[in-house]
Amino acid sequence: KLETTMPAVSDAAVLQAALSSRPDLRARRYELQRAEADIALVRRQVFPNPIFGLSFNREGSGDKTVLGGVTVPLPVFNRRQGELESLEARRSQARAEMLALEKEIQKEVSEALNKWETARQSAGLFQREVMEQIDENFRLIEAAYRERRIDLPQLLVMENNLITANQSYLEVLSSLREAAIQIEEVTGEVR
Repeated sequence: KLETTMPAVSDAAVLQAALSSRPDLRARRYELQRAEADIALVRRQVFPNPIFGLSFNREGSGDKTVLGGVTVPLPVFNRRQGELESLEARRSQARAEMLALEKEIQKEVSEALNKWETARQSAGLFQREVMEQIDENFRLIEAAYRERRIDLPQLLVMENNLITANQSYLEVLSSLREAAIQIEEVTGEVR
């Protein structure tokens, strides 16, 4: 018996699994987060950090002098505008690459689900219609041969036809398994 079960697959569940577990998409998301973190860092660096200083001086006659000071650099010329623009461009590129990859994943998922559904319907139809007939034909051919209604060459030709039908069913089951593997690949859940 070559029968197999072929469950229906939820399109939304497969797409959600792909968008949440694909390592290449996760890498793109991390790249976008890194670009945003770099922008935040450079924006913080635009504001000056005050420098506090304290000095102690002692002169020859015993006079002690303590001096304190605060230095605040003013970024008049270097406000890191070029660096910010470069990082903004990198963030835009990372976002665009992530969105393009999401679209590509949606396309791959759609193709994999279409292939699965086609293979599932073919296997179901083959299982319901053809395999039952193959079993019945094999019993009838054996009975006809035992009753000497057909001779050996006719029996061999008919059995060859039945074997060819079984091979076709195996090919249908193989395409069904390939479609299942493709779904696992596009979701990033290859076991």
